[in-house]
Amino acid sequence: MSALRASDAEVKNPLPLVQAMEKLGMPIYGMQTPNGYSWKADEWVSSNALVARMNFALVLSGGRVPGVRTDWAALVGSGDADAATEKRLEMVILGQAASERTRETVVAQSGDGKAVGAAEVSFNARSGSAEEEDAAVGAGLMVKAGYGRKGGGRDGFQPGPATALDTMAGLLLGSPEFQRR
Repeated sequence: MSALRASDAEVKNPLPLVQAMEKLGMPIYGMQTPNGYSWKADEWVSSNALVARMNFALVLSGGRVPGVRTDWAALVGSGDADAATEKRLEMVILGQAASERTRETVVAQSGDGKAVGAAEVSFNARSGSAEEEDAAVGAGLMVKAGYGRKGGGRDGFQPGPATALDTMAGLLLGSPEFQRR
């Protein structure tokens, strides 16, 4: 949810976000006690969980969550994916400057046009059985990677190709600085 707030995302269909929370190991209303989920739980703090959160961040920032739209160019006042824009993204997403190591990684990896697509395939592979996923796709509840994209969805959002700015934003949303926030 913090990624949605940081990205100023427009949500028309929350169901894919609920499904994403379940994939990330923290289903909504899944914790029965009032103290919430533990930050020490193996399923949440494992390397697999960290990769899943990075993949979700890239999927969200690249406009690949059905019913959810982000507009990074509007948030930072530029569609360019340069060092100055990356620093503005840091302030929007993190509220402070990122570490030099994070900044270097984000700038170096922002040109990887396949990152969002690979994250989408990986993140969607974390769902249930193929039959359950096919049924959900058929019911319009979720979108498989590369499935149902032509002509846009019922939610009115049609994702375009991911940009370097999308990748920058996703990497910052998945960064250690954002995760600790």
